[in-house]
Amino acid sequence: MSDSLQRLTDSVERAWHQLAEGWRELIARSKDALTRYTRSHDSLQDAGAEWLRHTPTWGIVAAEIEQDEASVHVRIELPGMDKKDLELDVHGDVLAVRGEKRFARKSSHGSFTLMERSYGRFERVFALPCPVDGDRATAKYTDGVLAVTLPKLRPGNGRLKIS
Repeated sequence: MSDSLQRLTDSVERAWHQLAEGWRELIARSKDALTRYTRSHDSLQDAGAEWLRHTPTWGIVAAEIEQDEASVHVRIELPGMDKKDLELDVHGDVLAVRGEKRFARKSSHGSFTLMERSYGRFERVFALPCPVDGDRATAKYTDGVLAVTLPKLRPGNGRLKIS
């Protein structure tokens, strides 16, 4: 094999290796964040746009979970949402976030050349690091980030009745 052909082969192999490594990291880091968005026939009709049917049905709902001595803090990126379209449920050590990202077009003039944003209903479930008190949880939606604070359940100091 000629020297030039060998350098080209090595260069292609390095590029392929870097691309494969990048995909592996992307999949590993985002596999839980990859979230399915579903749309009903009615929502497509309400939007009044046939092309909305061709927008992505998968999107990234990225999150962070952090804990301190007293609470678990969950921050979820949900840009372009209205807080009235979000629902939260807590059961033991699980937080479920559901919502609907609605399509709203400010102008009917022009046409899209790129459409990467996902629209529709979604649900993302988070396994929390410990059981929490859902009744005392608080949530705030600011600048496209949903911040949920979930107080940890404390072991009780009450007396047990012996039967």
